[in-house]
Amino acid sequence: MTNKKSQPKNPVLAAVLNVLIPGIGYLYVGVRTKFAIMLIAASIVGIAATFDPQSFMYFGGETPPKMSLIDSLSLLIVTVAFAYDAYMEAKATQK
Repeated sequence: MTNKKSQPKNPVLAAVLNVLIPGIGYLYVGVRTKFAIMLIAASIVGIAATFDPQSFMYFGGETPPKMSLIDSLSLLIVTVAFAYDAYMEAKATQK
């Protein structure tokens, strides 16, 4: 639920923030604060769980780590969905 008394927020900025760091766009708009914090925490845990120090030692002779097509498409769909949702939430503050 959007707080109608707050200052209008920039929808494009909210969407870009949610693309860069999932959840930050929600914090910017001031909605879904608990969800945003959980989303940021889940992103940090996900990065930490998949972190591979060997990937920083890639020097061209070996095959770099790759994401599967399903992983890539899933990430793209979720990122676009969160960006769109943050955009719409910020747009609602302008009414």
